[in-house]
Amino acid sequence: MKKKIGLLTMHRVVNFGSILQAYATQIVIEKLGYDCEIINYQYPNKIHSMDYTSPLLNVVQFLMEIRFGFPERKKRRKFRLFREKYLHQSEYFKTRDDLLERIPEYDTYIVGSDQTWNIRHIGFDDIFLLSFVPADKRRISYASSAARKELPSLYVNSFKQYLSVFNAISVRERHTQELIKSLLGKDVPITLDPTLLLDANEWQFLAKKSKLKVKTPFILVYILKYSFLPYPTATKVIKDVYDKYHLPIVALRYSARENMGIEDVIDLHESVGPEDFLWLFMNASYVITTSFHGTAFSLNFRKPFYAIYNSSIEDDRIYSLLHLLGAESCGIDVCKDYQNVETINYDKVSEVLNSERNKSILFLKNNLK
Repeated sequence: MKKKIGLLTMHRVVNFGSILQAYATQIVIEKLGYDCEIINYQYPNKIHSMDYTSPLLNVVQFLMEIRFGFPERKKRRKFRLFREKYLHQSEYFKTRDDLLERIPEYDTYIVGSDQTWNIRHIGFDDIFLLSFVPADKRRISYASSAARKELPSLYVNSFKQYLSVFNAISVRERHTQELIKSLLGKDVPITLDPTLLLDANEWQFLAKKSKLKVKTPFILVYILKYSFLPYPTATKVIKDVYDKYHLPIVALRYSARENMGIEDVIDLHESVGPEDFLWLFMNASYVITTSFHGTAFSLNFRKPFYAIYNSSIEDDRIYSLLHLLGAESCGIDVCKDYQNVETINYDKVSEVLNSERNKSILFLKNNLK
């Protein structure tokens, strides 16, 4: 019989990168000859403080939902259908207590990737440190991210206690690597985000299922603001790329049109699902993003792109990936003067990517025993 792997990740978040990395991790583990089941833990739940919006902002967002035909509701439905169709999930655990009362049994438990160790999101929820795993079972971290290199003192003992009994740890970026070194006194490897373990051809299977009707060619703009404020740098980049190529802009977020002064914009108002997201990256002629997974898919689909990041914050996910693959020229730091540089040697990047992909898969192969 095949050994059974329990994967704990953030697969229920309505976030493109989160659900697609969960899918990719599952696929890779199954390709290695194991049964993989995603532990269907509800994140976020009542112990996670996720609502930072004011009542007034909630009203504004609701009015925007009405105006644009409830895109957020459509998006959530598409995510739910994707989970039901493609993810192999355990029984549903609505709360931490539910999981502790009915701990699912596997040969090996693995946590990752995504920001499963980011205390900004998980708070004191030690479920993501695999605290619930029986003592005689293997614990592995694959490409987990804390998006920081230091922990507040309140979290240190808990992280030390649970991570010290892991059988193997890999992380996704340099700052998390430094964090683990400071906590455990040992070096751990950096492995690729799971979305990069599948090549572009493997992602096309899902992308081709999209029913989006967007004319090509186009410039894809995917600007997130939760880690840092990308303006006015993002505005300058978007205008420069638009002025150079004169292609329509397809925007994935409400905020993407802020201060751009460009009329030739197709605003999708977030009413897209995971397959649509992949289709957009597969068919874009150019990408401008502040998203880690937007950066990852731009690289995987070999697109000309700009990835905007902020070197003054602890979250180094984007730059760490660019540096690892030798694609630093596609990164734009909001802390520095913006320079229009767009050189990338994809033959060289792909060579490095294939090498890192093989090393990352070998890490899984060696530790899922």
